[in-house]
Amino acid sequence: MKSKDFREQVKIDRTTLSELYKLDNLNKRKYEKFGKINLLSLTFVQLQQYLSSSIINKNVKPYSKFSYFPCVNSSYLNTNTNFKNKIDKKLFTLNADKIKKKIYSSLPFTNISTCNVFSDIYKELGIELNKKFILRKTVSLKPIYLNFLDEQFELLERYLDKFAKRYKIKNTGYSRNFINYIKNYFSYDKINIDNSKILFVGSNGLLENRITSANYLLNNRKVISFNHTNYNTLIIDEPHQEYSEHVFCNYYVDYGSLNKNKKKLKSDFLAPKHFIHLNNPKIYKLSSNDNISKKIVYVPDSFNGDHRHGPYREMDDRKYYKFQKIVLKSDKNILIKKHPKETKIYNSDSYAFKYFKINKDRILRDQLLKIVSKYRLFIVDRISQAFFDLARSETKILYFNIGRRKIKKNILKEIKKRACVINIDPYSVNKNKIKKCLKRAIRFKIKKSKILNLTSNSNNKNFNKILKLL
Repeated sequence: MKSKDFREQVKIDRTTLSELYKLDNLNKRKYEKFGKINLLSLTFVQLQQYLSSSIINKNVKPYSKFSYFPCVNSSYLNTNTNFKNKIDKKLFTLNADKIKKKIYSSLPFTNISTCNVFSDIYKELGIELNKKFILRKTVSLKPIYLNFLDEQFELLERYLDKFAKRYKIKNTGYSRNFINYIKNYFSYDKINIDNSKILFVGSNGLLENRITSANYLLNNRKVISFNHTNYNTLIIDEPHQEYSEHVFCNYYVDYGSLNKNKKKLKSDFLAPKHFIHLNNPKIYKLSSNDNISKKIVYVPDSFNGDHRHGPYREMDDRKYYKFQKIVLKSDKNILIKKHPKETKIYNSDSYAFKYFKINKDRILRDQLLKIVSKYRLFIVDRISQAFFDLARSETKILYFNIGRRKIKKNILKEIKKRACVINIDPYSVNKNKIKKCLKRAIRFKIKKSKILNLTSNSNNKNFNKILKLL
């Protein structure tokens, strides 16, 4: 029988998923009359984060004095806290980086603009474009002009008022704060964008990218969006990619061979008409290593503090830390490779930095890519980039499925050939159970799997399909 905490997490997942579908219905019924590019469709990701974090964090002791807006904590929800406009005005004010972008955006004779493209495949493409003397310029964020903007703001504010009442949120500025957060991204006047015919853009889950992509589409320009992870984004059996990644673009550059998802949402977020599947240059097969350590390496997900939203995402940090300690106590040979994101999120004043202590001798400092073939067993508790970095080697993998990400059944079937997959309740598991899992994983025999071909590798190893679009 699952623990009380596990059942509560399932309940929260259902609630946040239900709110997601309500947002989808709101967009379909009330907002698409303004056009597919409207206030709600553009801010959908951030609004979902705002609402779901309000549900998840409402009764959780805060990890920080501040909220990572639009994710909010219980302190924000239960007191009259105002949103500080200056947080997002920095996107529109000049600084050294913005001046540099402005100079680059003025490059003549360039038909391609770029916006926050952080992708392994784009780095390779950049080398190819440089060889062909195809220049790119960096675009500067400009607010987007929409018709009936006041009416759209009013609709959203009323919806937020009802949500706050339904969930008994005490902050009287709850609705107005979100409006203040997004309003700088919108304009009552038409604003000219550059003359580029094509936009290369990173994840459209970022509001800055989403606004920029929509501006280009409204001006009948071509938008090509790039996957920012190291695996195909269609492995996940959730609607998240449908409203965050695969949106507001004509083409989406992905890895592997998985094709388009069956729609779970009613809204039309201007999904790409074409997926361009390429080979991930960093996910190549590694040969075996004769000098393998008998140590075991645990590669957990990051702590997230109050920066939580859902459904199917993070565990509460305090409970996740407790689970990590149980894993480490189960065997003295287990080392831990901390998530690189934690160094960016936590500082010396953070809760995790002060209280989540792990013996320094058990922490691996090397990059994961450099140690993949050096240890006999790796442990992961989430199918993410770390798993695919490990899967290309011949080392064994133990995947603890703790219920924090829904993977498609056909993908999970292939994962089970490559890794020892064990479903556990992270809230109630003990070290003896973990010990049994470790023994089972060490005995596990790796079978031939299509997982890398489906998610990372592709027969298409050149950029001809992209080059033909330029």
